[in-house]
Amino acid sequence: MTEPVVTTSAPVPRSRLVKHRSRDVGGELLESLWAFHQRFVVRSRESFVAGLASADEIWTLDTPAGLGGFASVKTVRVELDGRQHTVLYTQWAFMDPALRRQGFLHRVALSAWLRCKLRHPLRPVYWVFTASSVNAYMHMLRSMPIAYPRRDAETPPLLREVLHQAMCQVSPGSWQPASGTLRRNGEVQYREGLVSDKDGHPDVVFYRSLNPHQSRGDSLGCIAPATLAAAGAYLRRVRRGKTPRP
Repeated sequence: MTEPVVTTSAPVPRSRLVKHRSRDVGGELLESLWAFHQRFVVRSRESFVAGLASADEIWTLDTPAGLGGFASVKTVRVELDGRQHTVLYTQWAFMDPALRRQGFLHRVALSAWLRCKLRHPLRPVYWVFTASSVNAYMHMLRSMPIAYPRRDAETPPLLREVLHQAMCQVSPGSWQPASGTLRRNGEVQYREGLVSDKDGHPDVVFYRSLNPHQSRGDSLGCIAPATLAAAGAYLRRVRRGKTPRP
């Protein structure tokens, strides 16, 4: 079952953002996702299929030229001191480089956030993902007014614990709480967004220090409060024509 969500205009006429239940992904769609994913990452097909199955929903950006991107989202619930917290875990997000800066991932996140708030208006919501590339980490810093880890502030204890508990649910065998990373032992390799020792940007240097084994496929756990203020900040950037990548 698929659910058309948004029809966008220029610069990609007739492109559609479509939500799929993960259990319905198979056949031609699965092959398309697998082929698209291989443009950016090297991993086994078995691992890829298992990853898709573990998500709640798969979002695709369908364009006249074919698949333009996709993201997988899983909703995780964490309880701390008797209070419930909702985590929107974005396991994967891939976009054709030519279609970036159109806010694809933000539209996915906004739709998921709105559904969470309609169900539980007072429950805090967080966006959690693992920055497998320096591009993903920089995207987070540009996109969210408050996000961690960051070089200019310590991660608050509450957010650190929410991140830890969420990652223990989604990747219990790979999550390394001491370093805040997912350890993959070379089972995954990235084709873009690799850290260069020659890049002296302070945020890149900081990312490299936290995720020194990116070349072996390790990813940095990241968290950002998904609040009304964050959504408002994003919409203001869209109106100014400064949509963050991707």
